[in-house]
Amino acid sequence: MKFLGAFITTFLAIAFELRLKHLFGFSPDLALATLLILGSFVSLGELMILILSSVFILNWQPALSWEIIWFSLLPLAFAAIHRIFPFESWTANLISVGLGTLLFTLFVDPRFVVRDIVGFAELWLGAIVCGMAIYYFFETTFTKRRRMII
Repeated sequence: MKFLGAFITTFLAIAFELRLKHLFGFSPDLALATLLILGSFVSLGELMILILSSVFILNWQPALSWEIIWFSLLPLAFAAIHRIFPFESWTANLISVGLGTLLFTLFVDPRFVVRDIVGFAELWLGAIVCGMAIYYFFETTFTKRRRMII
């Protein structure tokens, strides 16, 4: 059930991102933020399936680009870091979305950060807000917490 929710959430994020790009000419990296968050809720194998299906939708051309390579590697790297370093869940996800989208932009187009710092900040914060909303949804829906009786 969790993987089905992750699959639907990923494709909704991709559809929303593509629609925003069509309407405004730009959009936050919603698909990347979604995959960075889902890396802490699904297994690595399931995450690879989500990444591959996202790559096939976002890059339907047969040649791989640097953007797609970084798009694929960053969620896997942050998922591995989540499993190695036991941070508080919300903190780790906030850091992974913030740092992951920043690194993606710096790897793909570092001049964009310098050239349009306000535009970058808007897109970066949009990705963080989207990622944390997805985190909250998955945390409340798929994580069992023990209630303490006082």
